[in-house]
Amino acid sequence: MGGGISSVDVDPTHVLRGHSGPVLCVALSSVMRLAASGSRDGTVAVYTLRDGKRVRVLRKPNDVQVEHVVLADSGHVLFSGTAGGRLHLFTVNGLCVWSWTSTSAGISALSLTPCGGGLVCGFDDGQLCVWRLLDRQPIVTYEPAPAPVVCLAVTDAQVLVGTSRAELMAYLPPPRCDGGRAGTGGC
Repeated sequence: MGGGISSVDVDPTHVLRGHSGPVLCVALSSVMRLAASGSRDGTVAVYTLRDGKRVRVLRKPNDVQVEHVVLADSGHVLFSGTAGGRLHLFTVNGLCVWSWTSTSAGISALSLTPCGGGLVCGFDDGQLCVWRLLDRQPIVTYEPAPAPVVCLAVTDAQVLVGTSRAELMAYLPPPRCDGGRAGTGGC
């Protein structure tokens, strides 16, 4: 092949199965060597990266489609469903750590802080909050965006928020965290 393009096998290495509805979101953790997928069927499937085997299926009763899934290197799976802005944190072993339902706006974006101990959550009403991952204690509530949050990215230097009004807003990052251990500052 010419032109600087290298030869690579373009076929999938694995086909991961485990949902009865369309897959809406995916997440990876190279530290845990796991992948997770969320589906319209209301389930989150967890797979090994090495061989693509399904190791767990997570479901919260009465939940509808899973729109966001995040894998935390601490051994946790975080996902949100569409009905009422529900948010759930499970261990990769399938134990529910906590569940929460927003009483106002729906959850529209999720991310973890770079340390992995903080959860950054964007909402349909423009709200942007950071909580400790393991106990959902508040760390920072930012000034709301002027439109619904549709996506976000978090680094040590900033929190970038994309809105439905075609704006990209930059916020200062939350306090540096320690992985969420109780009794310490930050997340």
